[in-house]
Amino acid sequence: MSLLKLSSLERDIQAENEGEWVPVKKWFGLDPDDPNGFTELPNLKFKVRSGNYQPYKIARQKAAERFEEMKTDYPDGIPDDLAESEAGKLIAEHLLLGWEGLDVEYTPEVAIAALKKPAASVHRNMVLFCVSKVGRRKAEFVETAAKNSSGQSKSR
Repeated sequence: MSLLKLSSLERDIQAENEGEWVPVKKWFGLDPDDPNGFTELPNLKFKVRSGNYQPYKIARQKAAERFEEMKTDYPDGIPDDLAESEAGKLIAEHLLLGWEGLDVEYTPEVAIAALKKPAASVHRNMVLFCVSKVGRRKAEFVETAAKNSSGQSKSR
């Protein structure tokens, strides 16, 4: 019988805080001629922290409070381009630490400029996909001897 190893469910908190490289092997919808297909991205990876990174959570909360204060200026809701720009800035400042496989060299300034663009939703989503993977480990199982109804191990 296989049992799930409890410790394999734990996050790697060091990786969540310091970041790790996460590949984006393929992405959906990048080819207008095949909008339902995946494009292989063999060299693309991002070095990111987890969304659990405390300074990011604090900055995101402060941004939400600023948006709340702006409600009177935007009675129909915060415009998408403003919200996306702020989200991109926070992602670039707190979670994204590097990239490889893009034609532009990573710098923090380039990352902020790129991710703040309202049109950068695919880029932001790729980074957030990687953010969701940081610190996760593959589940591990342990084999145990099966027990019969009396609680004793069966011999095989």
